[in-house]
Amino acid sequence: MPLLAVLAYPDPLDALEAAVQRWRIAFPTLQFAALPPHFTLVFPNESVAEADLRLHVQTCAEDFAAFPFVLRCALAVKEAASDRFYLFLVLDEGFSQLVRLHDQLYSGILAPHLRLDLPFIPHITVGYTTDAVVCHQAAQAINAEGITFPGHIHRLTLFDVENMAELGQTNLRGS
Repeated sequence: MPLLAVLAYPDPLDALEAAVQRWRIAFPTLQFAALPPHFTLVFPNESVAEADLRLHVQTCAEDFAAFPFVLRCALAVKEAASDRFYLFLVLDEGFSQLVRLHDQLYSGILAPHLRLDLPFIPHITVGYTTDAVVCHQAAQAINAEGITFPGHIHRLTLFDVENMAELGQTNLRGS
């Protein structure tokens, strides 16, 4: 089975994506994935069939209306199972909606795959490094800018991680 994830891309994406690219250039020791900025709501999983996951996502999306969010803060976070430090952009507004959506997605067929040993922090990843100081300094520099990125979450994207391919989108209610 493919390695599948569920993502939510912010709308609009342009200004946020430009800022993330600028920060990645400013901190060249940060490593990053080639994906545009996104929130990961279901982490990569190969135990659930694509058709089953697609139906589950569609069912969950019916319970959630599109909602606004605002990113205002960068945060350096240590990954529990490795020596990596991640640079996250975290939500001020929209936090509870994204947590509830994540929790709903991890019900039913995904319930056995919920990681209860790790807190879910809704975020957009800027990059990662094994250097804690670099990660912390990058977060401080971003926060010193006084960032504000408002947007909306309108849809969920089923994503094949191994092939770096979108497998379809599901609109939230009212989108």
